Amino acid sequence: MSASFKKKSANIFLALPDPIRRILSACGIGTKLLKLRDQLYAAEYLQVFPPAARDLRIRYLIRDFRSGIAIGSHIPGFFPFLAKNLDWSEFPDIKYENKDVPSETVLEVVKPAGSAKPARDVSLALHIHAYYIDGLIDIKQAILINKSLPDIFVTAPLRHQEFVQKCFEEYPKKFTFIACENLGRDIVPFLNLLPELTNRYDLIGHIHLKQSVASSSVTFAKSWSTYLLGSLIGDCNTGTRAIDNIAYDFGGRQSPPALYIPHMMEALGWEANLPLALNVAADMGLADLPQQFIFSAGTMFWGSSGYLACFQNIKRDWQKLAKEPVARDGNVLHAIERLFGAIAVARGETIIIAPPIAKPFTFSEKVMNLCFARRTKVTRDDDRSEL
Repeated sequence: MSASFKKKSANIFLALPDPIRRILSACGIGTKLLKLRDQLYAAEYLQVFPPAARDLRIRYLIRDFRSGIAIGSHIPGFFPFLAKNLDWSEFPDIKYENKDVPSETVLEVVKPAGSAKPARDVSLALHIHAYYIDGLIDIKQAILINKSLPDIFVTAPLRHQEFVQKCFEEYPKKFTFIACENLGRDIVPFLNLLPELTNRYDLIGHIHLKQSVASSSVTFAKSWSTYLLGSLIGDCNTGTRAIDNIAYDFGGRQSPPALYIPHMMEALGWEANLPLALNVAADMGLADLPQQFIFSAGTMFWGSSGYLACFQNIKRDWQKLAKEPVARDGNVLHAIERLFGAIAVARGETIIIAPPIAKPFTFSEKVMNLCFARRTKVTRDDDRSEL
């Protein structure tokens, strides 16, 4: 039976009213699909959606699962889409709980450091891109609950300088403000700063403040940003010291991992960005890129200086390629966002998962369309959604 036929059959079956599906299942038709649907409907991460959106989301998940398209997982560190052959009869999360899972689909997860100190001193730098400044004070407070405090480098428009400097005026470690124009969002300022950071620090963090100008996506953007920042920085409400945990993990390893990234539900791939990514990867001496990889959607992570140094070789005409408004996909910035993860896979380096402070966040264009039906078209340079 071909994958396309399975996909069409699954879509037809799932589109039927529930009573008819039940009758057909009683006759032996679609029993596994119905069982899988029930398992998915009970999954905790889907409870955040209204019933109609939940039903549609479950249809997408089952269709992708049955047609061989990889899906994500709500279990930190478990990525079924990394498996070479995904052919399990049950929902992969159930298999994981039974420890019956291919080893290549499971990545290490950072463990809490508690009060312990790293086995060796780790010099930390944190780049914060603050094109938006709403929430910057909250970020500073989350940083300060950690004992391992990084030197901080903030890139932002000159108009934010007074506010940013006041925010960090009593910060106990080094603080540097760097004025930059609105070009290349958070990625180009980070690339420009890398030569200075990789020469001086062991572990480098990169975060930015997100904001959506589309009124229908404000809640999504805020929730997504909170999830990413909590996983990588910390959370005052729960007392989670994410920087401490990551620094402790990094300091206890003989071979530094390439990246620490938040756990993502979705298996996002190259989409329309592969040709651009191949062109950029050539600057790093790589001719091929993996088809299956993970990266931090949202471009927030901690990376070792040895790994991030290879991105210093990226040279482009940013005035031409990164001028606003940037397309939602298929831009060199989206390609580089994925390359931060794909290059590590191509080089055989280690990626570690930073444990979430809440349920793993589902990042998906499909989910955005389900939960936020109306969008506002972005036309002005200052009105834009962050990557």
